[in-house]
Amino acid sequence: MSATSAGQQIARAFISKSHHPHLNLSIEHYLLRSQPAIVPVAFLYRNQPCIVIGRNQNPWHELDVTRMRELGIRLVRRRSGGGAVYHDLGNTNYSFHIAREKFTRRTHAELIARALNSDPVNLKAADASDVGDTNRGAFVNDRNDICVALRKSKTDRLERKISGSAYKIISSRAYHHGTMLLSANLSDLGSALRPMRADMDSKGVASVSSPVINLVEAFPSRKSHLTHDAFCQSVLSEFKRTYGGDSSGVEYFDDHFINDEIKKGWEEMDSWDWTFGQTPEFTHKISSTGFKNPDVAPFTINLHVKHGKIQEANLNASESQTDENLHKIVQRLKGARYDILADAPDTFGKSVESTPESELSYNKQGAPQREAGILTHFLPWLKTVL
Repeated sequence: MSATSAGQQIARAFISKSHHPHLNLSIEHYLLRSQPAIVPVAFLYRNQPCIVIGRNQNPWHELDVTRMRELGIRLVRRRSGGGAVYHDLGNTNYSFHIAREKFTRRTHAELIARALNSDPVNLKAADASDVGDTNRGAFVNDRNDICVALRKSKTDRLERKISGSAYKIISSRAYHHGTMLLSANLSDLGSALRPMRADMDSKGVASVSSPVINLVEAFPSRKSHLTHDAFCQSVLSEFKRTYGGDSSGVEYFDDHFINDEIKKGWEEMDSWDWTFGQTPEFTHKISSTGFKNPDVAPFTINLHVKHGKIQEANLNASESQTDENLHKIVQRLKGARYDILADAPDTFGKSVESTPESELSYNKQGAPQREAGILTHFLPWLKTVL
């Protein structure tokens, strides 16, 4: 690597040809920690359909996990903070790494906006009949969001986000990474990012929803230029204009380029400890509504979950009306993995070989008939309410 001037080195640009989110996020992590602090880095990639949550988020509190399973959308937990975002091949992800002392949240948002207003994407070259305001093109608002304006009338404009961002800072470097909605499936995004658990109290970071739009919908006259390849070209040209270097000097990753550090990061992201064990501490209060067993009186159960496992499970009901067998079953919930008992989203990692019965260390054949009968109804019902 040659130096452009004393104390400054040539910027490096990377594109991944892989669509595997665990690999791409592990490449990003590797680049953050392996490059010299003073070297600016750009990394561009796409992922197959998934929802990527922040490091400190609770998937059951933030997402409609049942809808995710119906749509075949898998769950990914990234290393940075922030909220949940939807990825598919109509969405291109960008990541910029610079020295920590030079990092601001606005710098690379403005770089992306400039790129979108430059060839080959060039939103400002769109037809005046497009719903997007061609005079403004892409811009950065006061919250550092990358947006476009939609023409509501001759004088009024509606602001819409076209990108979601998150950040990570380590000792000497920092990155800003985000999504760019080119032609993503927004119907899947809307239904899967709708939380369903109002009865859950979580210490995790909550997502903040904002109105969004695909660029192909805002500027249909530029559709042929709103592709992954064109976006990468515009971004890398602006990146090299900003930091110097040759815009054609791009390095590529694919599924076959996996060094030991990238492999280590991929294995970590594949693990249950990362995907579910990192879930922030939460409590969940469930009532017996929908539990169809005439021999069991109404009840509520309070669960305390930490590191993805149930730490406490307390049954609340009138002692005179509560079947002692239900008490025994609820006590068995302690230590169980929440995702095994709940309706959990699919992941890209290795599946945990377990069943609700094995999580409860329960053997129906050795249990009293009445207790086994309650359990037969209890576990399927529990999956519908967790």
